[in-house]
Amino acid sequence: MDLAYTFEFRHADGRDPAAYAEPMIRVVEAWQRNREAAAGTLAWGQEGDELVITDRRPGLEAGEFRLEGAEAAIYLACNDGASFEQISAAAEEVDPDLEPEVVRDFLAQLVEARLVYREGEKYLGLALSAEVADGSGGRIANEMMRRDALITLT
Repeated sequence: MDLAYTFEFRHADGRDPAAYAEPMIRVVEAWQRNREAAAGTLAWGQEGDELVITDRRPGLEAGEFRLEGAEAAIYLACNDGASFEQISAAAEEVDPDLEPEVVRDFLAQLVEARLVYREGEKYLGLALSAEVADGSGGRIANEMMRRDALITLT
């Protein structure tokens, strides 16, 4: 059986995918060339009742953030991307008296610290679970978290 695996074609509307994809291709190629030199991590793990986020990304000051209670619930609600309403609901499960403005202020701090990405009213936590980030079931990242300096978000 003969199968064609290459072919030439033109888009009916005249667009050139190579032209509009070229900037992204350059960025990906640069990342591939430099990924070893720029290796870093942004990972979270549990230590008792605390959620510990360890930031070792290149170009940023190394940091460790320890979150408890509603703050931890807020961050974890962002893990898979969430609206402000979903995040507020998760925080209220831990602290029913928590005002929405307190949640919004804390989210602003997380965005400023580059731990969370915001687009409109949607938020996405950027740290990976320590188990995913280091491929060791979290052992390496958790050991790193125990050794490093403490920085607390307030």
